[in-house]
Amino acid sequence: MIKPTAAVFLAASISLLGTSASLAEEAQKTADSRVSTSSSQAGTVAPISGAKLEDLSFLSGKWRVSKDGETTEEIWGNVQGDSLVGHCHSVQNSKSTLYELIAVLKVGNELVMRIKHFKSGFVPWDEKAEPGDLNLIKVSKNEATFQNQSKDTVTIQYKRTDKQLIADVTVLRDGQAKRFSSAYQLVK
Repeated sequence: MIKPTAAVFLAASISLLGTSASLAEEAQKTADSRVSTSSSQAGTVAPISGAKLEDLSFLSGKWRVSKDGETTEEIWGNVQGDSLVGHCHSVQNSKSTLYELIAVLKVGNELVMRIKHFKSGFVPWDEKAEPGDLNLIKVSKNEATFQNQSKDTVTIQYKRTDKQLIADVTVLRDGQAKRFSSAYQLVK
């Protein structure tokens, strides 16, 4: 049984959106104390205009978290051209369990995060399981928040300290909020 660790916090979040991906379903079934549930009526927030990709440079680096035999790395490159690109890879018991390809793009006057998920064997998730575009809704020094504009709201917040990157994902569905958090350590 897969325990929800850093690699599956987003997968579990997406499972709340109705995906049939087995990893996401297993992650949701085995959610542990790092998941908090509350009643909330918070809605979506409008995207901010005029932010620059360079405002997200704090993400750059190689980040790692290990727990319960699973290691997850999230690696972000430097801003190049009109995007900032990253990827995430999780391994448990010598087997890849999750891959994510992530890009933050300049779309018009806004910044948009797009994520593609793959399960073991680099098999893509069903398109309906993806959260869709996540717009930048808040940015400050070493902190950024992205949120989609769909019925089931997914919010991803990154906060960086000197050697740590905290990634919080909140899914709001039918008035219930579920939050998943991971604390990545800077590797290089």
